[in-house]
Amino acid sequence: MIYYIMTLLAAIGTAGNFAVTKVYQKEMGSGVREGVIFNIFVGLFSGIIFLAASGFKLEFTAYSLIMAILFTLFVGSYTVIGFKIMSLGSMTVYTVFLMLGGAVVPYLYGIAFWGETVNLQKIAALLLVILAVWLNASGGKEQKQSAKFLLLCLAVFLLNGGTSVVSKAHQIEKVYHTISAQEFVALKNFARFVCFSLFLPFCKKSENSYRLSPKMYAVMLLSAIASGGGYFLQLVCASYMPATILYPMVTCGTIAAAAAFDRICFGERLNKRTGLSVIACMAALALFVI
Repeated sequence: MIYYIMTLLAAIGTAGNFAVTKVYQKEMGSGVREGVIFNIFVGLFSGIIFLAASGFKLEFTAYSLIMAILFTLFVGSYTVIGFKIMSLGSMTVYTVFLMLGGAVVPYLYGIAFWGETVNLQKIAALLLVILAVWLNASGGKEQKQSAKFLLLCLAVFLLNGGTSVVSKAHQIEKVYHTISAQEFVALKNFARFVCFSLFLPFCKKSENSYRLSPKMYAVMLLSAIASGGGYFLQLVCASYMPATILYPMVTCGTIAAAAAFDRICFGERLNKRTGLSVIACMAALALFVI
């Protein structure tokens, strides 16, 4: 039961990071350069926090370093693609494919390659997760998109699913030497810091760019705490829970928690579709836990 509680706390941390990111984007905009700067400082802050938590001893193995870089490449790629999708005015579609990929890809991968079992109860729970995400996405009129656009969305789906698979694979690896969950969080965040720092010189400064204020540094620090803490809990749970349960639980828990943060922090009222999606998430959680 403790790992189910930790999974729900991980979902709350992920949703909290979305809320903090929303504050940053409202203040700084959603340009590529602003997104890169956000990733640089969040990676740096989170890396320092977990380095301190590890007693300032950052050991690494070749396998863990490769997995950390692979994780960063996945995140960096879907971030860049996400900015392209959002520039086309389809943020809801981007969010849907992102969340579905994080739940469905490791679910199927776990069945195909890790020998995880599946039953009607898990299938019903996964279908409820898909329903919840669809309800959040289908509130407005969607325009017919081009094949290129749909390919970009599919790439986001697979890349975010890849981050979940990499995380789980690192935690259950038995052949190659790996580092602890705390050290891996620090390592992948320092990789995030380095990779996005190398990318920054290629980002042009727009006319509407704003200078970072002390408030924005505080926001990025909060994001580092929320995202780093949530991801650390996921890593711990990944060592003990099947991917077919863990990642769908994180997805539906994040949806429910994000709705709560929207209401509490931004005063947004839940519409009927969002309310139904939260109910679907609660039902899916019940099926996974029972």
